[in-house]
Amino acid sequence: MNKTDLTSKQGPDPNKPTDSGDYQPLVLVVDDDGMVGSMTGHCLRRSGYRTQIFDDPKEALEWFGENAAAVDLLISDQNMPGLVGTDLAVAIRKKKRNLPVIICSGYVDAIDPKVTENGLIAQLLSKPTPTHVLLSAVKNVLAKKA
Repeated sequence: MNKTDLTSKQGPDPNKPTDSGDYQPLVLVVDDDGMVGSMTGHCLRRSGYRTQIFDDPKEALEWFGENAAAVDLLISDQNMPGLVGTDLAVAIRKKKRNLPVIICSGYVDAIDPKVTENGLIAQLLSKPTPTHVLLSAVKNVLAKKA
């Protein structure tokens, strides 16, 4: 199985509100490097976000089809086998039009800048992404969504 479901092991169920009543946004993290996805998820959970992590973009898309209403943000790698991050974003945005997307890539310069200009991608981040940069981007993107 390619899905890393750290939320059920280390955090709240991604589809249930917390007992405290405080809303914790659910971030869908997709990176074909499982270690990077796990580390990203860990940083997000430590900052109060819920996560659902996949190392296979097609499995993430299938899961999203059943859970779109619960997801607040997509963070995706760009260069993945089977489906690149921008194509994943297009497919996901067909199911949830206004879902914000952050793409992280070691090859940001190779991504067509039109994806940010046309609103498909809220933010492009270079890898390796420092934790404070990632968390700041997540906070800013979610604040614009609100």
